Amino acid sequence: MSACALRRNLILALVLSLPALAAPEGATPEQAGGFYSQVAGQGQTVQPGSPFGLAVRLVGAPTVAGVEVGLIRVLSGGPSITCLPALTDTTGLAVLSCQAGFTPFTTQVLVTLGDSSGRYAPDFGITIRPPVLAEGITKLQGDRITVPRGTEFEISVQVVRQGAPVEGLRLTLTRNPLEVPVSCPGVIYTDAQGQGRAMCSSLDDLETDATVLITLSDGQGRSATFTVFLLAQDLLSDGITKVSGDDQAATTGTALLFPLVARVIKNGRPTSGVRLRISVSDQRLLQCPLEVYSDDQGLATIACAAGPIAGNGFSLVYVNDDQGTALLEPFRVSVVAAALGAASEFRLQSASPLRVDAGTKVTDALVIAALDGAGNPVGGVPVFFSSNQNIEFSPSVAITPANGLATSSLTFGCPGGDGEIRVGPQPGTAILRIPVEVRTGGPALLTRVQGDGQTGAPGERLDKVALVVRLTDRCFNPARGRQVTWRVDQPGAATLENVISTTDGRGRSSALVRLGPKPGSLTVSASYGDLKRTFELEVVSAPGGLRSVSGDQQTLPRNSLSDPLTVELTSVDGFPLPNQPIDFAVTSGEGSLTAEQVLTDENGRASTTLQATGSFGPVTVEAKLSSPAALADEALAQAELSVQFHLVVGGRRAAVNVDSGFVNGASFQPGLTPGSFASIFGTGLMEGIVGVVAASGPPFPTTLRGVKVTIDDVAAPIIAIADTGQGEQINFQVPFEIAPGYSRIVLSNNGTETVFERVYVVDALPGIFEVAIQNGLYAAALHADYRLVAPADPARPGETILLFLTGLGAISPDPGTNAPGPVPPARTAVAPVVLLDGAPVSNFGGFYAPGLAAAYQVNFTVPDGITTGNHEVRVTSGPHSSQTVTLPVRR
Repeated sequence: MSACALRRNLILALVLSLPALAAPEGATPEQAGGFYSQVAGQGQTVQPGSPFGLAVRLVGAPTVAGVEVGLIRVLSGGPSITCLPALTDTTGLAVLSCQAGFTPFTTQVLVTLGDSSGRYAPDFGITIRPPVLAEGITKLQGDRITVPRGTEFEISVQVVRQGAPVEGLRLTLTRNPLEVPVSCPGVIYTDAQGQGRAMCSSLDDLETDATVLITLSDGQGRSATFTVFLLAQDLLSDGITKVSGDDQAATTGTALLFPLVARVIKNGRPTSGVRLRISVSDQRLLQCPLEVYSDDQGLATIACAAGPIAGNGFSLVYVNDDQGTALLEPFRVSVVAAALGAASEFRLQSASPLRVDAGTKVTDALVIAALDGAGNPVGGVPVFFSSNQNIEFSPSVAITPANGLATSSLTFGCPGGDGEIRVGPQPGTAILRIPVEVRTGGPALLTRVQGDGQTGAPGERLDKVALVVRLTDRCFNPARGRQVTWRVDQPGAATLENVISTTDGRGRSSALVRLGPKPGSLTVSASYGDLKRTFELEVVSAPGGLRSVSGDQQTLPRNSLSDPLTVELTSVDGFPLPNQPIDFAVTSGEGSLTAEQVLTDENGRASTTLQATGSFGPVTVEAKLSSPAALADEALAQAELSVQFHLVVGGRRAAVNVDSGFVNGASFQPGLTPGSFASIFGTGLMEGIVGVVAASGPPFPTTLRGVKVTIDDVAAPIIAIADTGQGEQINFQVPFEIAPGYSRIVLSNNGTETVFERVYVVDALPGIFEVAIQNGLYAAALHADYRLVAPADPARPGETILLFLTGLGAISPDPGTNAPGPVPPARTAVAPVVLLDGAPVSNFGGFYAPGLAAAYQVNFTVPDGITTGNHEVRVTSGPHSSQTVTLPVRR
C-alpha cells in the first residue's frame, strides 16, 4: 500500500469513528423536527436583578425529553437578559430561570428561546421596571472598597429629584485628609440616567495603609461620602471579598436600598467576566439572582429584594465562582415588618458613654433591650443603628430574639471626636441617643510629603525641593513639637543641611540634601520611634567611557551559550555609573542575545550572553550606551561609549583518550611517530560530516572542513576525516619537526579548540598498511610490476615484494612535512627488519615511498623454501615492532 493510500485509509477510519454530533438524545439529524410553544412568562413585568421564569414546550418532535433549551437572542436597546439553560421533561416542558440587568427606566425587550437544532419559540415580551428611585444623591459603586497601591478605582452616584434622574448636574469632589496620595477629578457631571462616575487612583508613593473619605456634593446641600481603604502594597489577596451592602435591612416586599457588591481578585488584580453563583439561606425572606458577572473593576453587583411574606428575620447570601472559590463570610441581610410590633421602649443595657480609639473594633459594644409597656422583653423587633460619626455597625439592623436583646459590634473610623449613636425602630429614627468619643491617640503615621525621587549632579545641593515628612495620629491630625531623626543611609553618599527636626503646627519636619561625589542611588530616612520613611535619591554624572570587562575573544560551540559579555560604564570623574541603559547588538555573524538592553548595576556593569544559533565563523557583538547623542555636552557625546566583542562560533569540544586515542594510522597502536601517518579517534572532532571526506594531495591541507590539528605549534597536514556512525576519526601526517617524547596537541573543530597535554611521541613505531580482499585483511604489498599481492595473485618463492607501511621515523635526505617521497628515495635512519613467520628475510632497506606522503616502503625477497598458504609478516625498527599481517604465498 502506498503512503498516500495509507494516509487516506487512516483519515477514513478516523472519520468513521467520530460520534454523531448535534442530534438530541434518541434522534438523528434527519429526525430533528417539531416546534416550541409558549407555556408561561409572556407579558410579565420584572425588576432588574430579580429572577423570573420563562416556560416553553417542545411538541411534534420524535423525542421531546432531554433536549437542552437556552436563550437564543434578546431584541432591545436596553439591559442584558441572562437565562440558565434547562432540559425538557417527558412532556417536552422546559422552565428557564432568567434575570434582567440594571436599567434606570422602564424598558421592554423581546426574548427568544430555542435549541441547537434551530427550533425557536415565539418571542416573549418582557417589561423591565426598576424600583422607585431614591430621592437625593445615592451611592452606586465604590463605597467601603479596598484598593492596593497604584490601582485605579471607580466611585459612582445617582442623583434623583422629584422621582426623576437629573442630567448634567455638576458634582464637586473633595478628599479628607488631603495628604493621602489619592488622585481624583475635581468635578464630574451626571449623565442621562442621573449617574455620575469618577475614576480615581491610589498613587504609587503610598507607604502605609490609610483610609480616605471622598465626598461628592451638588452645591445645594446634598452630598454622598465614600470610605475607601488604601493598602500600601501592589497586589490584593486572591479570592472573593465584600465591597458594600452587607448588614442592611429591607422591608417585606421591597428591594434592598443598596445592592450587595463583591469583588473578584485573581493574580492580585481585579478580574472581569467571572461568573458568580448566588444562593440564599432563606428564600422566603430574600430573593436574589442565581448568577452575576464581575465587571472590569472585578466588581459584581447583586440586586436582591425582600420576599413577600411578612415577618422579621435575616438571610445569608453566599457567593462562589465555578472554580470553588467562595466568599469567606456571606452577606447578611435583615428583613423586617413595617410596624414596630408590641415593643414600646428601647433600653440601653451596655456601658455609656463609649470612649474608644479610632481604628478599633469592639464586639457587642451595644446591647439594646426591646420592652413592652409592662417592661417585658419582646422578640422579633427590628432595631436600627446609625451615627453621625464614622462608625461601622455589624449588624446595622438587628432582630431581637426571644429575650428581647439586640446586639451590634462597632468599628470606629476617623476623623474622631465627640458624637452620638442613634437607635430606633425605623431607619433614621432615634429613640435612644448614646454619646460616643472617638480618640485618635498619639503619633501613629509618618508620611512623605515631598522630595522623593530627586536626581542631581555630584556635589549638587537639592534646595529646590526639600525632603518633608508629616507626623500625625491615626486620623491624620498633626503631631506638633515632636523630634524627627534624619540620616543618610549610605555614609558618604550625601550630607544633610538645614535640618528642621521638630515638627511644626502641621506636623511637618524637613531637611535639605547635598549629594556626594559618587554616582548612583542613595536613600535618606526620617524616623520617629518605630515609624520610618525613606526617600530615594540619585547622583547622576555624565558618562566618560565604556570598556569591556570580560567575554571577548571567546570560541563557543554552535547552539551553546557564551560566557557573559560584560562592560563597565564610568563617569567623567572615573566613578562607576549605575542604572544606565546599555544596548547590545550582533553587528556581524549570526547569533541571538539573551538581553538586548541592560541597566548597569551599582558597579557600572552590564552583561549579556550570546546564543550561537547561526553558522560557524566569527561573530561581533557591539555594546554601547543608549542614545549618547542626547548628551548636552558635545564633547561628552563624542566620548568612547561603545565596545566590540569578537567571538567565534565553532564546533563541539573534542573528547579523546590521551593514552589510546592518538595512534599509528596503520597498526592503530598508541603513539605517534614524526613524519608518519597517524589517526585520532574520539568525539567532537568535526561537524556535519557523514561518511569520509578525503583531501587531495600531497601537499594536503592543514584545515579540512573546519578541522585542524596542531602539534607543538606545528600544523599537521590533514589527509582525511570521517564519521561513519561508529565513531569519529582524523587521519593526518605527524610533522617531521616533532621531537620524540611528549607533545602538546590542539584540536580545532570549526574554531573550538581543545588542548591535550603529554601525547606520547616515539622515534619509530612501524605499522603495516592492510587492504580488505574477499572479506579478509592482507598486507598492502605489490609485485615488482606493481600488481596487488592477493589470494588470487599471491607472492612466489624468490620474488621481490614491495611492502607499504608507516612509522619508520626520520629519513635522509628529509623532504619535509607534507611533501611526497623523492626520487631517488630517501632512506630511513634506522634499517628495518622484515620477519616472515617470525624469521628475518632479506630486504633492501626502508625508504620514504616515492610520490607518497607519510608512507614508507620496504622491499624484501620471499625465501625459496616457503610453503603455499598464508604467512605472517611483521616489521621491526630497533626495539619497536609493527602488528602482524597476512601475506598469501603460492609455490
